[in-house]
This record gives sequence, structure tokens and C-alpha cells, in this order.
Amino acid sequence: MLVDCHMHTPLCGHAVGDPLEYAMVARERGIELITVTCHIPMEWSAFGQAGIRMERGQLDEYFALVREAADKAESIGVEILCGIEAEVFPDERHLEPMDEILAAYDFHFVLGSLHAQCQSYLDWLKNNKVQEDRLRIDCYFRHLIDGAQSGRYDSMSHPDVIRTYGVVRSFDPQEHEEVIREFLQTLVDEDVCMEVNTSGLTKGDFEVHPRPADPRLGGGRGSQVDHRLRFPSPAECRAVFRHGPPDASAKRLSGAALFPGSKTPRFPHPRIYRREGMPNRRHRIELIVGWNRPSMPR
Repeated sequence: MLVDCHMHTPLCGHAVGDPLEYAMVARERGIELITVTCHIPMEWSAFGQAGIRMERGQLDEYFALVREAADKAESIGVEILCGIEAEVFPDERHLEPMDEILAAYDFHFVLGSLHAQCQSYLDWLKNNKVQEDRLRIDCYFRHLIDGAQSGRYDSMSHPDVIRTYGVVRSFDPQEHEEVIREFLQTLVDEDVCMEVNTSGLTKGDFEVHPRPADPRLGGGRGSQVDHRLRFPSPAECRAVFRHGPPDASAKRLSGAALFPGSKTPRFPHPRIYRREGMPNRRHRIELIVGWNRPSMPR
């Protein structure tokens, strides 16, 4: 079953189209389930406000918008869930108002995003004197690790987005092998998904997040590609997941040579795993977590 679990509504200020329109396109492309995930309201202005995220007072409107679309989409065979794109940030104090929202609303799916290009994170880097690209990238992945261990999120979004928007001048994953391996292993240990996000095809390096076409991240001897995995056409913040029934059994893929030429070139490939024990979630999501190299649309 092909599903798409990362899309926004006009309430965010940078998306167009009603959720029902997304459902109609999903039906055309064989996607049976979509999850709407507008950016969560944040109090601190440095996270970005107008044009990026809705206000807290619009949450009820957001739920009503998605619920109305979900009711209508049933007739065309597409299920619509209501999720949210939450923030990952190293200073927990700024996440307390966000945690109140996550506790108060029954979201089906919560994305965790560290938007390195936001002023909030740029200020954190500056205040902590993190100036070199090498240190910025290491900090970024370590903060993603903290996010995956926090228990807040069902999936980590666009996990290498720091390579876009000019936050760093260059990004060579082999130079950060240790922390990237640790991040991937944390996803497995914490049973958290990692998305494949094709919004990168429309900006920056014009490649997906993470960069599966980069042989340093997914190619090489021993990598396994699930050729059933397909991608929708490039669109704003589009991610592809596999969704399975509650009784779907977990499967394993063989190791992938993420960093060919290293002393330990084979990383135990994360499994296609089941989301267990998700409070306030109606669905269990299965995702291929890995840096594979399928043929990408251009």
C-alpha cells in the first residue's frame, strides 16, 4: 500500500490546494492513504510565523478542514489522516508550548523536523560559537539523535536538509560517518521512521532528502533496493511511506554499504518495521529506513 505522509495546507502560508484535491491526485497515482502535516504553531518568532506555520488559534480550523476532506475522500477510496510537523530543537524550553499542543490534540502522525535554516537554529549555532561546517553538521545530526530519542515523533523529516539553504558550504557524508551511523542506529533502536522527502527535487541540490542517488550514502556493494518503492511527482514537502496492516510481519533487508571503503563498510540495514504502541494513533506505519538508490524522477 503506497501512502504519502508529509503535505501541507494553505493555513501554513506556503502551500496551495485543499486536502481533498491532494486526495484526488493521490487516487490518480495509486496512493491509498495521505497524511496532512501542517507546521505546528510555535511561540518563539525565530521559528518563523506568517508564511511558514499556522497560529495556535487555527488548530481547530485545521482539524475541521482535514476532517471534512477525509469524509469526502472516502467515496474515492483515499483515506486522509490528520498529522502535524513538529519541531526538533536543542533548547527544550522553546518546545514546551509545542508539547502542550501535542498532548492536547489527537494527531494521527507526528513528524520531527530540525529546520536548520530557521533563525532559531542559526541563533543557537551563533550563540554556541558553532561556526565551522564540520561542527555544524555534527551538531545537526546529534540534535536529530536527541529528537529520535525524545519519544515525540513518529518519523524524522528530510534528515539531511542542512545541506540546503546555505547553512553550510559543503556536505560530504563520509566526513560525518560516525554521527550518521549513530543517527541511523538510533532510528532502529527507538523504532522511529525516517522519511524519503522529494521536496529537495525543487530546490537546493535538486535531489531528494536523504540523498539516495549519492553512492556515498546508499550505493556500493551490498545495498538492497525494494523495487516496489515508487515516488510521486516532485511536489512541496512530499514524502513516501509504506503502510501495512496491524498484523503485517516485520522483514529485514541485508546490510547496505553506506560508506564504501571504510574499515567497517557494511551497516546493518534498518528493517521494514512496525510502529508499536503509538498513543493516540490509529495507524501503524511501515517505512523502508535506509539510504537506498532507486531511480528518481527528474
